[in-house]
Amino acid sequence: VGGLHLTPEVEIDHEAVRACADEQSFRYGQVWGAEHGAALDANGHYPATALGKGLDNAVGEYNCFLNVIIQSLSQLNTFNEELLSATSHHAELIQVEEASWESSQENIRGNDILLFSLAHTFRQLRASGQAGDPAATQPSASGGGWATIGRTPAPPSPNIPPVAWAAVAARGTAAEGSTSETVREVPEVVAVVGCRAALGAIISERNQAGEMGDAQEALGDILQALETCLSVSAGDGGNTITNTFGIDVKEERSCSQCGYVLPEEKHGDSNFFYHVLPVTLRTFQPPHPDTGVGPEHMLKQAYETDDRPCTKCSQGANNVNIRFDCKRTLARPPVVFSLAMNWETAEAPAADILATLARLPLVMDLNRVFAGLEKPTLYRLRSMWCWYGKHYVLIVYNPRIRQFVLFDDQSVKAIGGGWAAVENKCANGGLQPHVVFYELCPDQ
Repeated sequence: VGGLHLTPEVEIDHEAVRACADEQSFRYGQVWGAEHGAALDANGHYPATALGKGLDNAVGEYNCFLNVIIQSLSQLNTFNEELLSATSHHAELIQVEEASWESSQENIRGNDILLFSLAHTFRQLRASGQAGDPAATQPSASGGGWATIGRTPAPPSPNIPPVAWAAVAARGTAAEGSTSETVREVPEVVAVVGCRAALGAIISERNQAGEMGDAQEALGDILQALETCLSVSAGDGGNTITNTFGIDVKEERSCSQCGYVLPEEKHGDSNFFYHVLPVTLRTFQPPHPDTGVGPEHMLKQAYETDDRPCTKCSQGANNVNIRFDCKRTLARPPVVFSLAMNWETAEAPAADILATLARLPLVMDLNRVFAGLEKPTLYRLRSMWCWYGKHYVLIVYNPRIRQFVLFDDQSVKAIGGGWAAVENKCANGGLQPHVVFYELCPDQ
C-alpha cells in the first residue's frame, strides 16, 4: 500500500505490552456510559434475543462477505438511525412509498433499490426477536465490568511462545472465572437476497449472486452508491455517508535533506479506510502508559516517513531514495474510523495474529494520529471483520450485555472472557482481523 512504512522485526518488551494492554482494557470499560450492561437483569443475566439475529447464507450463495458488511453497519447505532431517517426522506423526494418500494423497482434507480433494501434489512435486524430460546445466559459481568484480573490463561496454541501469550493474556477479561465461550444459537435468521441482488445490479462486474466477493471492496461500492443517492445536506455540507465514514486527509511531504515540499496530496471523502500493515502493529514496542505515548503512535508512525527520490537536491539527481517526512491533516473527525489490515499472507501464523490483536487499540484518540484536530477525539472499538480460509465472520462488542459477540452467518454466539478471549479465539481459529471499525465516543 502506497505510503505505508515497513517496520523491521524487533525484539519486544512483553512487560510493556502487558502494561499498555491493561491500561487499554481499563479505558475501554469507561467509554460506554449508561448503555453498558443495560440489558442485564439484577443477577447479571440477559435474554438470548439480546445477542441479535443471524443472516442467511445458504449453500452456494457465498453471502458471508455481504453479511459481515450488513451486520457491522447495523451495529453502528448513530449511522443506523441516520440512514433510516435519510431513507424515509429520500423516498419522499423520489415520490416512492417506502413501505411498498419493492413493487416500484422498475421505476427507481439501482442505488435507490440498494438503499431501500439495506434499510429494510436493518429494520428486520432491529425488530424484537419473537422466535428462539427465551432462556437467559450468564454473561461475564461483575461490578463495573472490564476489570483486569491479573492471571494468565494457558497459551491457546503450541505455536505461540508462552512468554508472548503471558504478555497479552491479561488484556481485559470482564470478571474472574470467565474464560469459556458462552454459546447461544439464535434461530431467527434474516434473508439478504434483496441486498445481494441490488449490489450485483449496481456493480455488474462483481458481487453477483453465487460468487464470493471481497468485503472491503463491496463496502466501498455500497458506501459510494449510498453517497450518490443520499444528497441531503447534513450540517457541514456533506451527507450521512460522507460525515460517517469519509476520511478527508491532506498530506504534506518534505524532503529530509533539502526541505523541498512536494505538491499537496489530498485524499477526499471517498477514502473510507485507513490502511495499515499488521507487521507495523505486531512489531510496535509500546512505551509504558505513564509516558503518555499510546498505541495511536503506531498508526501515525505507519505514514510518518516515505522514501522516494527528490528532484530538488543533489541526492535526487542520482535517483536515490531519500526520506520524506509526512504530515497528515484530518479535515474533520468521521463518526466511524475504519482501520483496514493489509496482511502479508492469507494464512498468518497464530503467533502473528495474537501479537497483532494484542497491540490493536481498544480506545484511541485520533488527535494523536492526525494533525488538524483541536482537542482529544476519542474512538472506541465496536466491531471487526475477520477472515479465515475463504470465509468472513464478524466480532462485535455489545455494550448492553458487556460481551463480544461472534456473528457467523446464521449463527450468533457470545464470547466470554473479554478481549483476551477474542485474541484466543482468533489465534486458535486462524481468524485474521481484516477491517476494524471504531466509533466516535459520545460528547466528542
